[in-house]
Amino acid sequence: MDLDALNERIGHECVGRKEWTEARYDDHRRTDRVAQNLHEFQQEQLSGMTAVLPRVATVEQRTQALTDRVSSGEERFAVAADVRAELDKRAAADDERQQLL
Repeated sequence: MDLDALNERIGHECVGRKEWTEARYDDHRRTDRVAQNLHEFQQEQLSGMTAVLPRVATVEQRTQALTDRVSSGEERFAVAADVRAELDKRAAADDERQQLL
């Protein structure tokens, strides 16, 4: 093999290695960026969960109040509609929690 062909081959290998190294560096930067974005997303989801939790507690309180009204015998037919509405609200809150997870 002559010297020019050898130099050309070495040059191609060096360029190839440099491109490979740059590509690996870019992959690591992308991975770090994705990890950072995931962390930020999880923090946003957790902050959203804390906003949902107080509403869930009030749903439990309202359900208990409705149960008390039914057990005391007052407004049984009107309470049935309230219970249905409460169950729908609870289902919506559960759906919202699932979306946040």
